[in-house]
Amino acid sequence: MSGTSMSCPHISGLATLLKAAHPYWSPSAIKSALMTTAYTVDNANSPLRDAADYSLSTPCVHGAGHVDPHKALSPGLVYDATPDDYVSFLRSLDYTDDSVQLIAGARTPLALLLEGSGTPASSTTPRSPWCLEEARRTVGLCGTLRS
Repeated sequence: MSGTSMSCPHISGLATLLKAAHPYWSPSAIKSALMTTAYTVDNANSPLRDAADYSLSTPCVHGAGHVDPHKALSPGLVYDATPDDYVSFLRSLDYTDDSVQLIAGARTPLALLLEGSGTPASSTTPRSPWCLEEARRTVGLCGTLRS
């Protein structure tokens, strides 16, 4: 067996282990740790290949890559996005209130929908697929720093 049917229980188990090691991490932080420490080469250091036709794999096929549980325990940096961050991101792209509500669901705080379409100061907001507007964010290490 391979593919999504086997990756789901494996990733779920790894997420549970990460939560046990880091009880205060959010689901978003756990997902970030798993994704940012994944690798996209095989054990011969060659790019991953699609199992269907053995062509070079793409992120649409392999996602973030193969998880590395040991690295995920101490990723160095995690992206801890909240639902508010996603709503602010959609607002910065000039989505209408109805569109944001449809995407974010009924539990979206009304205050976020009424904020307007200003860019949040704590994110990097794509304005188009080819252009990014940078913003500053304070980050911290979640592990020990080794030189």
